[in-house]
Amino acid sequence: MDASPTNVVAIRPKEAMATRLRALFSRCDKATEDWISASLELIQTLKEARNLFPSNQTFGVWLAEEELDVLSRDDRAALLNMAHDLDLARMAFQESGRRSYRLIWREWMEPRLRSAAKMESVVAESEKPAEPATPAPDRADPPSGKRAASDRADLNALVNEYFRCLGTRALVKRLLTDKKNGAETSRWLQWSIDQGFLRKGAGSATVKPTFRLFVPIGPLHYTHQWLLTKPTHRETIATRVIPALTARRDEVLAKPDTIQAIVQDYWQQQDTASRVAQAKQFMAPAQEEIVMFGQQIWPHVNAGLKYDYPTICTAVWTLRDMLAFFKEDKAMSRAIQIRLLMKWYRKYLELTSGGDIKKVFGMLDRLAGLLEQHPEGECKYPTSPKRDDEWVK
Repeated sequence: MDASPTNVVAIRPKEAMATRLRALFSRCDKATEDWISASLELIQTLKEARNLFPSNQTFGVWLAEEELDVLSRDDRAALLNMAHDLDLARMAFQESGRRSYRLIWREWMEPRLRSAAKMESVVAESEKPAEPATPAPDRADPPSGKRAASDRADLNALVNEYFRCLGTRALVKRLLTDKKNGAETSRWLQWSIDQGFLRKGAGSATVKPTFRLFVPIGPLHYTHQWLLTKPTHRETIATRVIPALTARRDEVLAKPDTIQAIVQDYWQQQDTASRVAQAKQFMAPAQEEIVMFGQQIWPHVNAGLKYDYPTICTAVWTLRDMLAFFKEDKAMSRAIQIRLLMKWYRKYLELTSGGDIKKVFGMLDRLAGLLEQHPEGECKYPTSPKRDDEWVK
């Protein structure tokens, strides 16, 4: 009669631990700023769970029964190793730039622990370290052939973790071992994991060697067009697509369906910035950069914009004053507004020998369009003349 309550009480810590682990696995699977804190909490919880069992084998059986065996054996061993020094683990997560627990442990944390002579206690607490924890002091480095075999095994394990389809696994492994492009493909695979574009078990099920293997979250028509077997396509991926996706990572993760537009916008901005820098070299000393609602107005970067500096300034100052004046609603204020709004037209006509008022109105119409499209865009106004006889050139 007494046995049953005792058994129930004994099971409760494991049930609670299983619930905690499920929540933490879910948090860690999301590429958010919470990943580091969630991973640190996972380390502690996994260690606590391991301590509830007499052996690694029974621990592994329990994880499988609870459907918690979502980590590879090497990743689980790496997390248990990290439990020895959580401060160093936090630093490793922040500075390594990786998302693979196994690689963070092997390439960043383990060498530092070894140099600090801490490995002996770490290995005693681990389930199965990915590599021998502490080499004998007099042991030479492994031959290059053995290192290469170890690297291939690591890559194969990584592919198996991130791709479920057997055909896709075979394709990726073949690409990774290609003599000409294998090293670059390996870097792309690690890049996609580190950026959060490729997640465990969520790799694209395809047997076509395209960029979709590394960015399965993107639209099919865009990511599937770049063939990894074509040198020109690889060049585009390396020099255009990857830099843009890296720079706009948060935007890609938030709106993966718009990847094509994100890449195009990124390079348009880069091109505009380059042309602005070149154009600034030819600005007159007294002239200033003008940006209206996020678009470069002066110096010109758009060949179709045929306005000179005085015309643009006239239109910009008029619009600036309009935006300020329209906040008032008293009769006297409105009368003052009407007179003041004519000021820049009058000065333009007086001090430019007649000028071309049609161009001023044309620029005003363009500025109004920018206001409508990008009301929150940045504006850089030129300095207004301080004296009646002053004007821009």
